Amino acid sequence: MKKVTSKSKEGDKSSEFYNDLNKRRNLKEQLQYESNMVKNNSLEILDEFEKLEDEIIE
Repeated sequence: MKKVTSKSKEGDKSSEFYNDLNKRRNLKEQLQYESNMVKNNSLEILDEFEKLEDEIIE
């Protein structure tokens, strides 16, 4: 059986911290991408509603 040393525990903590940090970075990028998609889609929908409104007024 392998003896667990404080160095291996520190390595495990470092790896866990690094993995968590990367997960947060990836989630941030994904959120920004998806938020921009929703924003662009909302602007397209608004444009369509404005066109409909202009047609009704004419």
